[in-house]
Amino acid sequence: MEKRKSIGNLVTGTLIMVTLLVFFGLKTFRLINPVNWWAIFLLIPIYSSFGSLLEEFLQKKPVSFTTISSMSSILFIGLITGILLLNVDWVRNLPLFIIIAGVIVFQSGLVRSNDTFGNFAKIFRGWLFASGLAVIITGLLLFKFDFQVVPVAAQSTRWLGLPLLVLAGGGIFQIFKEKSAHFPSRLGFFANLIASFLFFFLALLALLNRQLTLIPAILMLAGGSLFILYFAQKRM
Repeated sequence: MEKRKSIGNLVTGTLIMVTLLVFFGLKTFRLINPVNWWAIFLLIPIYSSFGSLLEEFLQKKPVSFTTISSMSSILFIGLITGILLLNVDWVRNLPLFIIIAGVIVFQSGLVRSNDTFGNFAKIFRGWLFASGLAVIITGLLLFKFDFQVVPVAAQSTRWLGLPLLVLAGGGIFQIFKEKSAHFPSRLGFFANLIASFLFFFLALLALLNRQLTLIPAILMLAGGSLFILYFAQKRM
């Protein structure tokens, strides 16, 4: 284990030294001249996280909170470093942060460790996958709209329909997952089904570009929930 850990540290140190030597060598000969040249030092925590990931892989550990944390650092700090070095517009690239956040949430559903976070991921795996996909889709849609969120939202809410529809699928996935894993939780079944119905209801409104006043919306949600409870009670 110590040998594998030293390999991770060796790789991290080597990457840092090579990157700094190459970067400042190119900068000295004026082959590159980035405005925010100091951002190159942000690669140090990225390489450190990569070293931690390498150690986890060499030790053949299951995906854990440490794994997700390392990957999160690589993605987020890597994006910040790229934006600073390339000196591009932050606002136009904000959807990338949303997409990365979605990727991290999705990855959380892959955790298999036997700790608190692993148990949480095991219980809510379907919702983590669906939430991650919904956030990723939201980021991609914002790219399509060139991050003009307010004007688009004022004209139409249809773009929200797809992420909400994906979220609705999270509850259905969760129900089948619990059934296949033999988790006889009636409360969990009801909760997942009602939550799925709620997101599906909101997705339908968004896709149809419709708005309901408060009282009809509450009545429809309550009626649908009661129908689901009645149907589920008959089936179980």
